Amino acid sequence: MIKFVPITEYTDQMWYEAYLIVYDKKLAFHMGIDPRLINNPPELTTFYENIMSEVEAERFFGFAILDDDEYLGHITLHNKIGEWEFGAVLKDPKRWNSGLGIKAILRALWWVFEEVGRDWAIAFPYSRDEKVEKMLLKGGMKPFANFYVIDKDTWQSRWARRASKWVQPHYQQ
Repeated sequence: MIKFVPITEYTDQMWYEAYLIVYDKKLAFHMGIDPRLINNPPELTTFYENIMSEVEAERFFGFAILDDDEYLGHITLHNKIGEWEFGAVLKDPKRWNSGLGIKAILRALWWVFEEVGRDWAIAFPYSRDEKVEKMLLKGGMKPFANFYVIDKDTWQSRWARRASKWVQPHYQQ
């Protein structure tokens, strides 16, 4: 059963799994990050403290993506430039292109538009997977400078009704 668990409800095991994904060099390369930048990851406790300080400052949020108790990946939301930037990562390449990443992004957008009440969300697609940008465009995002943006009206007209069936309070398939 697939479910999305808010970062504020992560278990110790979920934090450990998130840490492993964030500092996985192969996943970093796939997502467009130079793996050489991941030389000295912080200790797990420092990772936790840094992220939770951002959550408490209301600049970061996220959801674990679980299949029963198996950690599949996570959704991150970061508000470092005035708008919520979202992203998702699935650790198993067999799950890529399965539709789960899209559902995860829709969960993130639900949080931005319906729970937080914002008018915009943005994405910086650096992935080496050319399908990512195509999916963003197909989903209603518009290119703007070096990122993509979706507004609340587009969200409401294209996704809110569909997503409402499975995002509250935790999605379970």
